[in-house]
Amino acid sequence: MKISIIVPFYNVEAYFRECLESIVTQSYTNLEIILVNDCSLDGSLTIAREFAQRDERIQILEHTENRRQGGARNTGANVATGEYLWFIDSDDRIAWQSSVEQLVQAVQRHHRPEVISFSAITMHTASGRQEYVAYTGAGVDQLLVGAAAIIDQMELLRGLAMSHSPLDGYIWHKWINRSFWQEQEFVFLEHTVYEDMPWSMLPLFTPRLLVVAQAHYVYRIRAKSTMTGGFPSDFDAHLVRIFGQIKEFSSRYFDHQPPIYYWVIAYSLFNRGHIMSLSWRTGLAKSIQREPQRITALYEAIKALLQSSPPLTEVFTGSYLSSLYTDYHYTQLERLIASFAQETTPRQQYALLQKLFVDTNRGMKQLLRMILPYGLMERILQHRGWQITVEQRIDS
Repeated sequence: MKISIIVPFYNVEAYFRECLESIVTQSYTNLEIILVNDCSLDGSLTIAREFAQRDERIQILEHTENRRQGGARNTGANVATGEYLWFIDSDDRIAWQSSVEQLVQAVQRHHRPEVISFSAITMHTASGRQEYVAYTGAGVDQLLVGAAAIIDQMELLRGLAMSHSPLDGYIWHKWINRSFWQEQEFVFLEHTVYEDMPWSMLPLFTPRLLVVAQAHYVYRIRAKSTMTGGFPSDFDAHLVRIFGQIKEFSSRYFDHQPPIYYWVIAYSLFNRGHIMSLSWRTGLAKSIQREPQRITALYEAIKALLQSSPPLTEVFTGSYLSSLYTDYHYTQLERLIASFAQETTPRQQYALLQKLFVDTNRGMKQLLRMILPYGLMERILQHRGWQITVEQRIDS
């Protein structure tokens, strides 16, 4: 079984060697390694060529214009020939030398499901200190069939699916069967930040999802990555494209199942929006401060998502999503939906959206994490079915 590993890269020379070493030293050798240069300006391409000279499994593809992460992933997927696709970010790495081998064995045991997903280890890098926080499923591997079964599992986990667990929306700790990818005509948004946000829905429209208990990916948080860096001046236009793809996915897969459709919309939009609420509001404010009329396109895109009968607010009742939002958010959501039947100005539209993404609990949650003893936090999380391992290192 050949596995295609696709690594887009752009100005990552400080971390690129570590990423590539974790790939080429895998104990499982039947790999196709596709490196996509998205117009890097530093020494990343030199590093890629160095590795390609010593490993014939590596091929380098080069863009003539910067198409961002989504465009580079599409380029790699279009030429891949492996049975499964694995999209790896160039500043991250594979967790263990035997990771691919273990995942191949899991795939074979479970009759080659369309998607397999596994936990990730979050590595915070600051001032030479690295903190590894691994969220690992407490049980054994699980094969989930159909959206309803996956939603049930998300409900059971009560929201911890956000924390780089197998059931979150990130694409880099998932394998996707290439035939399934081609049949569904999947593409990533190009020229777009947070282009993987619509892919938070992937587990929900996968016929068979294999959830692997062990972590096999190391995700690096650094100051200038896409996730933690700044926002483009036209951030509102990026969001319009993102919400458009969420709507397209939802309509394609769940239009005939209203309860699941509304749940999917709520999860993909509000779950990720909740995580990045402060960043999003800051980016939006900068994006439209000189041209407030630009908010209308974003308002209309969200309107297309949220117009529903019965009201979308009913989706939250009894759902783990309700734990993310307070009565304040229910009120704001109801006001936003009610506004769709009225004439609104750009200023009113911005106020409605900005209030919706305010996280009134965020400060308290961060405070609790700082002051509670780690042992107590561990007990709380283990009670919810998760194990957390924390290790601190100082770089030599």
